Amino acid sequence: MTFSDIVQAADNIEGKVENTPLLYWDDVSNLAKAEVWVKFENWQIGGAFKARGAYNLVSSLGSGDFVTVSSGSFGKVMAKAIAEKPGASLTTVVPFTVPEHKIKAIQYYGSEVIKYGAEYKEAEAFAYDLAAQTGRRMLDLESKEAIAGQGTVALEALEFEDFDVILAPAGSGGLVCATAIVAKNLCPRAKVFGVQSEASPAWYASFQAKKLVPVEYKSSIAESLHGGISQSLLDLALEVVDGFVLVSEASIEYAINLAAKKICMIFEGSGAVGIAALLSRRVPDVEGKKVLVIASGGNLSLDALTDIFKRYRD
Repeated sequence: MTFSDIVQAADNIEGKVENTPLLYWDDVSNLAKAEVWVKFENWQIGGAFKARGAYNLVSSLGSGDFVTVSSGSFGKVMAKAIAEKPGASLTTVVPFTVPEHKIKAIQYYGSEVIKYGAEYKEAEAFAYDLAAQTGRRMLDLESKEAIAGQGTVALEALEFEDFDVILAPAGSGGLVCATAIVAKNLCPRAKVFGVQSEASPAWYASFQAKKLVPVEYKSSIAESLHGGISQSLLDLALEVVDGFVLVSEASIEYAINLAAKKICMIFEGSGAVGIAALLSRRVPDVEGKKVLVIASGGNLSLDALTDIFKRYRD
């Protein structure tokens, strides 16, 4: 995938997704001793950045029956995009860890949902088998079209602003890799870091080892970062990404709480990890720097938000 693929994706999805706000956040800037700007993808169609990849991928499709796999947000926006495509239908495979509110959102747009596997990798393998057995086409979150669409987040952010550090959530890895490609072309000085929870450290471990490393996944408020890693994306990350950092579950919850109470923004766990990384001092050399944080989504259940509010009564 190249920078030109991302530029083309921006043309393909124009008018179909939102150009989301890029705003300075003074509270986090003061706490982090840096100039912190946030790209609010929680305002995106479907509540997450993955709408960009879904619509770019669907723009290349004709009619037919399709299969995809998702940890929640991608399945929702893919279902919406397919529903707008005449003569197309979708079956979405999700692991059992996906919250019920995300499953209902996928079903709302007409996609059949199949639950399979305790982890994303198991659900993914089942989805590929299902596609092969039924003759349907597999729509992959890690396809060039989907990743190029995700890169339009950074394309919008860097069109008029330069940054020293860029923080992107790292699940399957498409967003952080595409962000790094854009940065290398538009803002070469920027250091790009992927952020994960300590409960899902696959990228951190594999990037450090420079090879795919099996890790244990634990329960997380950022369950959508439990995606598996492909060899091709790891190879790309080793070329263009500067590093990966881990944050605690408590720090993610604190960031969600802060966003809701200070700026009336709802972040899902994966959308809050960049802020968590800054506030817990996990990112090297940010003091006095201009920092971009990609808040990737806002699909948090009311029950989860209420539980966090109970723990943080400040």
